[in-house]
Amino acid sequence: MGFAGLWLGAPKLLPQAALAFTPLPETPGFRSLAGGAVSARPDPFAGLGTAPDTGLPAPNPVDDPCTLLPANSGKRVAVTLFTDLFCPICLMFDPLLEERDAGTIALTLRQLPLLGPASVTAARAILAADQQGKGPALKARLQRSRFVPDNAYLTTISESLGLESDQLLRDMDSPEVTRQLADSLGLAYRFGLFATPGCIVGRTAVLGRLPPRTLDALITAESQLPSACPSLS
Repeated sequence: MGFAGLWLGAPKLLPQAALAFTPLPETPGFRSLAGGAVSARPDPFAGLGTAPDTGLPAPNPVDDPCTLLPANSGKRVAVTLFTDLFCPICLMFDPLLEERDAGTIALTLRQLPLLGPASVTAARAILAADQQGKGPALKARLQRSRFVPDNAYLTTISESLGLESDQLLRDMDSPEVTRQLADSLGLAYRFGLFATPGCIVGRTAVLGRLPPRTLDALITAESQLPSACPSLS
């Protein structure tokens, strides 16, 4: 596990003009904004194939990101968050978005397990638990644990949460869970999000943690713009 650079801050006031956006020519209508600290392994998308040391599926090609991005919900800005259970920076950044969910944003969580086999196992377990309506509960339990999430441990904690453990273990290796991971990898690759945390806020892709003031300024800026996806406008 390694760490990228830390973005050191922002003025007290951050009007939209202070946000230094960079257009994404290969993804018209979208742009990027420099973020901050990330947790990453080297070259997670090298070759765009299956990573034999992690068990990651090959990323699904994403020709049109609008097919995988959510629409704004009323006045709330659609935000897609890419996270990894074992990403320490995510533990600081994810709550900033979660506490804004149902307020100024509509949050969609995508698992992007780039930090090794344990991350992939945890991501598969969370996605499998989602199919029983308890993905967030399993994620919270795993975050509090110091154990590597093997099948025996997942069986124990899933049953304590009221999950059907045998079904959970089957669903972890199901085509549906694999497709969700491959979609998340493909979408992240399309926007240059090669580490976690990463997010797409409206039409802006951000790699790394944003300070709260910058995050709020970005959400405000995005709330004043139409969707980058005509089908979602």
